[in-house]
Amino acid sequence: MDTQFHSAPALASRRSLENDLDRLLDAAAEATAVFRAAVEAYLTAGSESACWSLAQRISTQMCTVDELQQRFATGTRDATFESGTRPGMIEPLNAVTGLLREMRRQITAFAVESGFSGDTREIPSYLVTDLQELSETVCAAVDELIEGCRPCMLLWGQPMCVGGDLGVSWYESQADRRSMQLIKQILAD
Repeated sequence: MDTQFHSAPALASRRSLENDLDRLLDAAAEATAVFRAAVEAYLTAGSESACWSLAQRISTQMCTVDELQQRFATGTRDATFESGTRPGMIEPLNAVTGLLREMRRQITAFAVESGFSGDTREIPSYLVTDLQELSETVCAAVDELIEGCRPCMLLWGQPMCVGGDLGVSWYESQADRRSMQLIKQILAD
């Protein structure tokens, strides 16, 4: 009976952490969706106000992500997980947050640049597809990290496998390759 009494709070604590993690990952997925919309708006010469609106949206999402990540990290320090779960979660979450911060910086740069160029902003049409593919590759890496951290994997006792079939490193190398090709193409013009 004593064992059941102690396991109920532990189970409740674990479920609370998993709920926090799920909300964190949902907020990260929303921030990635904002990034996709911002890239599309920028590449199609969206208005300055649209660029600033998207910059504000991702900043709000990042505040939510940061708050939930702090809450999750604090909770994991206080909770006892099965072997390997806690250390395996913190690193991928930090990677997600790092990529989202880079996305926020890029969206802010879009907004600032759109203010300087106004209606005259024009992305060369031959670069648009490559830029879309590059941004989609970066988003795919974030999506892969997010799905690798989903709590349902923890609930069912499956080991965390960040990277899925292709792996995050594959997406990162593809993004690096595409960005280098774009830089070479831009410098060649």
